[in-house]
Parts: sequence; structure tokens; C-alpha cells
Amino acid sequence: MAMSSYTRAPLYPSADDCLADYSAITGYNPADPSTDNGAVIETVLAYAQKTGLSLGPAKHKIRAFASVNFADLDEVKRAINLFGGLDIGVNLPLSAQSATYVMDAESGPAAVAGSWGGHSVWAAGADDFGVDIISWGARYKATWAFWQAYVDEAHAILDPDFITGGFSPADVNWDELQQAMAAL
Repeated sequence: MAMSSYTRAPLYPSADDCLADYSAITGYNPADPSTDNGAVIETVLAYAQKTGLSLGPAKHKIRAFASVNFADLDEVKRAINLFGGLDIGVNLPLSAQSATYVMDAESGPAAVAGSWGGHSVWAAGADDFGVDIISWGARYKATWAFWQAYVDEAHAILDPDFITGGFSPADVNWDELQQAMAAL
């Protein structure tokens, strides 16, 4: 949805599409909750590249993806700008359940990384304060302290929906984006 929103009306997969892809990737059976063991982000991205994600009867494929050094905040900022965002893995603390807009690193038993579980979210933008993330259809601001305490992976995605007229919204051409992806 995020990538297509840069160049046209956003593509919205249905709940059924998402469930079908999740089941195909992970082996989840909705009739057996014990089969819900989550997914590995790189496995999902590989599936999106090879098979494509469901959008009604069509499949939407990404061209490539690459890991970003999530500990290098300058690289993170550059990658978000170049690729329109990042798919990030977060070891959410229980304290994040009460976040209304800003997510910050905290202390105490509810602040333990992963105590609420792992989650994949979209990092849509970054500034000196932190990262704009989208999770469960809501937008949050995660401070850089939150990022450093809880993020454990980040991936740039090369998606044709991010390009219009051969250029990204940041005026980077397709060939340069592919070179940047290879450098990551």
C-alpha cells in the first residue's frame, strides 16, 4: 500500500488476500490457531519477489530487497529517502501497547525487548527526532532511542510501484535505485 501511494491510488489488499498470503508463506491454518507462528520478514519479501502478494486475482511482485544496517542511523535515513521507506522488524515491549502516538524507549519489566513479541512495521519517514512508522493502519512516531532499543532488522524494497516516468519521488532514476540496492 505504501509504495503504490507514491505514484497512484494506493493498492489495498483485502483481509482475505492477506490471510491467503500469510497462510501460503507460513503454513497457517485459520481453523487451527496453534499453526500461527508468525513469519520471518526476509521469507515474506522473498515470497513477494518470487510469487507476488495477492491483490484480488492479481499478484504484485517486488523486484528486489536488501538488508539495511539498522544500527547505522545515517544509512537508515538515506535508505528511507531513496526507497520510500523500510520494512523493519521490531521486538516490541509490552509498554508499546499503551502508546498513543510516540513510542520511546522505557525502563522496567514492561520495557523488555520482545516481551510483547516481534512485529513487522513500515518505516515511512525519518527526521532528527525519530522514525514515522505505520502499524495496524495507524501512524506512530518512534524515537531514535526506541529504534536503538527495539529494532532488530531493516529492509529496503525495490518496488516498481515506487517509480513513475523512470524516477522515484526523490527524483532518483530506476538504474540508480538498482545500483543503490546492490550496494546495500
